[in-house]
Amino acid sequence: MEKRPWVAWLCPIAFALAPSVSYCADRNFWVPPDELLRPALILLGLTCLAMWLLTLLLRSHTRAAILLVAWIAIGTLYAPVRLAVEVASRAALAKGWITTPAPPSLAPVVALVLGLALDLICLLWMLRPGSSRKWLVTTLPLVSAVLILTSVGRLVAAERRLQDERVPLPLEAELIGGRASSDRPDIYYIILDGYARDDVLRDSFGYDNSGFLEGLRARGFYVADESRSNYPQTMTSLASSLNLVYLTPLQESLGRSSRDYRALYPLMVHSRLREYLESAGYETYAFETAVRFTSFTDAAHYSSPRALAMSQLEAELLGRTALGDLINVGAISAPRLVRLSHQRHIDCIENALTGLAELAAEPGPKFVFAHVMAPHPPFVYAEDGANVYPPRLYEDSDGPPYAQSVQSYVSGYVDQANYINRRMIGVLDSILAASLRPPVIIVQADHGPRLSLIPANTAAVDVDESVSILNAYYLPDGYDALYRSISPVNTFRIVLNAYLGATLELLPDGSYFQWNNPYDFVEIPPPQSP
Repeated sequence: MEKRPWVAWLCPIAFALAPSVSYCADRNFWVPPDELLRPALILLGLTCLAMWLLTLLLRSHTRAAILLVAWIAIGTLYAPVRLAVEVASRAALAKGWITTPAPPSLAPVVALVLGLALDLICLLWMLRPGSSRKWLVTTLPLVSAVLILTSVGRLVAAERRLQDERVPLPLEAELIGGRASSDRPDIYYIILDGYARDDVLRDSFGYDNSGFLEGLRARGFYVADESRSNYPQTMTSLASSLNLVYLTPLQESLGRSSRDYRALYPLMVHSRLREYLESAGYETYAFETAVRFTSFTDAAHYSSPRALAMSQLEAELLGRTALGDLINVGAISAPRLVRLSHQRHIDCIENALTGLAELAAEPGPKFVFAHVMAPHPPFVYAEDGANVYPPRLYEDSDGPPYAQSVQSYVSGYVDQANYINRRMIGVLDSILAASLRPPVIIVQADHGPRLSLIPANTAAVDVDESVSILNAYYLPDGYDALYRSISPVNTFRIVLNAYLGATLELLPDGSYFQWNNPYDFVEIPPPQSP
C-alpha cells in the first residue's frame, strides 16, 4: 500500500462516507439526496485532516489508514453500541444487579473506550516485530470499494423506487374538463401540522381557542367543529386528502406488515388533485418544508429559504453520533449547534407564512399548497413569536417523550399555537384583501396532537385525540355542502364539484389508526353522541 499511498487514503474516506450515503438511502422519503453533499464534504475534510496528522505521526500511510478505519468503524457502529448499553442496563436492572438505570452518557463513554482499545490493539499489532500486513493491504481497499459502491447503489435504487413506485388509487369518476378560466378561483390549501380541534385543546390542554375560531368565522370561514382526519400521520393523511380517496388499495397491494413509506411519495408530490388542477390551467405554488414529501420542488413556483442553515439530514446525522448523544442528555453544552439544527425548520415556517401573505397579487388561477410544521413539535416559538430552542438537537418526533413531560409538551404546544394563530389571521387578511376574485381557502390540520403518544406502546395512545383536527373553509359561493364532521377525504370533492364542474359523490367520513406499519389500518370507532 505504501507504493500507492492514494489507495491508503481512499480506504478511510470510503469507510467515512458509506454510512452516511446508506443512511440517506434509508431516509430518502424524508430527506432529498442533495442534502448529502455538504455533510459528505465535511466528512471528507475531517477524514483527510485526520489521515494527514496520523501519517505524520506514524510515518506510514498504511498504519494511519488502519488506525483511522478502526476508529471510524467504532463511530459507525455507535448506534448498536448505544442499543447494547440500553439492553444491558435494563437486564441488569431487572435482575437487581443495579438499582438505577445506566445514565444516558454511558453509551458515548463505552464507544470511546472501545475505539481507543481497538486502536491500541491495531497499533500494537502493527508494531510487533515480524507482523505481516500483506493480507490487510490487499483486503482493506477491496472492502472499501465494496462499501462505497454498495451504499451508492442503495441510494440510486432507493431514488428510483421513490419516483417509480406508485400504487393506483381508483376514483369513481374521471376528473376531466373544467370551467372557463375567469370562473376559477385561486385555491389555498394550508396545512397546520398537528393542530388540535377546539374541544381537545380545551379538555386536554386547558386552552381556550375560541378567539382564533371566532376570528375565522368573522372573516367568513366555516369551522367544522367535529372534524377528524382520516389518518393520524402526515404522510397517510395528505396522501388521502390530495387524492380524494381512502388508502385501502395500498393495504391490499403492499400488505399490513409493510413499513415502506415510499409508495406514498408520488401520491403527495404528484397527487390526483394537483394533476387535475394543473390540467385545468392552474399553476402550483409550493414552499419548502423540513420534510421532502411535502416539498413540491417541481412546482411551477417553489419558494425556499435563502439562509444556509443546517439541513435536516445534517441534524439527524449529528444526532446519531456520540457527540449528539452527549448534547441531547446535557453532558455537553452546545447551544450554537442546537440553534443551528433548528434554524432551517424555523426558516421554512417563516418563509411559508410570509410567502402566503404575498401571493394573492400573483396572476391566477393558482393552487397554493403550504405545509406549515406547527404547532407540531419541535416547539421553537414563545407566545410572542420569539424563538426558543429545545435543549436538544432538532428532531421531528412527537408526544411527551419528545418534550420530556406532559406539562412541558402542553406548555410548548400552547405557546406555539398562540403564535401561529396570530400569524395566520394576518396571512388570511392579506390573502382576502389582495385577491381580485374571492379565493377558496382551506386551513386544515393533517392530524391531531399526540399528547398521549408512546411510540413503544401505541396501544396506549388516545386515538381519537390523534385524529381530532382543526378544519376551516372559506368558500366564496356558500357552505351548503359543508357539515360539522366533514373529513379531509371529502374536502376537495366539495371544492371540485362547486368550482370546477366535477360530479364526485361524498364518501363516508371514517378515521383509521396506523403507526409503525403505515398500511395496517385499524378503524377508529366514531365518537359517541353525548
